[in-house]
Amino acid sequence: MTTRWRSIALGSAILAALPSATLVAADPEPALALDGLQGWLDATRDLECRFEQTLVSGTFGAGIRELGRLYLKRPGKMRWEYTRPDPKVAILSDGVASLYLPEDRQLIRGDAAWNSSPLLLLLSGDGRLADVFEARPSPAVDAGGQGTYRLRLVPRDRDQGFEEVTVTLAAPEFSISEAEVLDDAGNRMLYQFRSLRRNQGISDERFIQQPPPGTEILGPS
Repeated sequence: MTTRWRSIALGSAILAALPSATLVAADPEPALALDGLQGWLDATRDLECRFEQTLVSGTFGAGIRELGRLYLKRPGKMRWEYTRPDPKVAILSDGVASLYLPEDRQLIRGDAAWNSSPLLLLLSGDGRLADVFEARPSPAVDAGGQGTYRLRLVPRDRDQGFEEVTVTLAAPEFSISEAEVLDDAGNRMLYQFRSLRRNQGISDERFIQQPPPGTEILGPS
């Protein structure tokens, strides 16, 4: 159960408004790309997408691969609905974390600081990215002529439990296709995002855990 909880905590969509010609013609400076991310986040109310999450252990190599759906509402709300291989629902909402495990008929609750999840800090934080992360370049890759850019985001506070987040962005909107979190132990959690739907109007009720009767509740009520 501890391993499953840690996978959620590690666990985590960005579109920006930079002109497409800037990205296709030449990779933007990291600071320019970071400004683009900030501009898109400022205009984002909510986001829904499919995700694939893969843990690569620094000790044991490739491991757990999970699929599901992510719901995001800014600021401070994320819902991860895991469908494969084991169903579960993890919610981070306004400083409270909860994990529902249907097979165990358990709901686990606890406090969630902003730095408990790098993706919460990046995607749903209410601060300025430049105040939280230092932007560094990472090798660009081709995406079938569309153009992509990999940006490394290193936390300015090195006590936050992770080393960096590398995001893969695509022109012309700088939409995110991947985010890779490297933690202090050398483990990498790779998130791949697909079928992004932005500003569709997600209700706050989506971020409330509603387990069925008979569920064991662990943690503060």
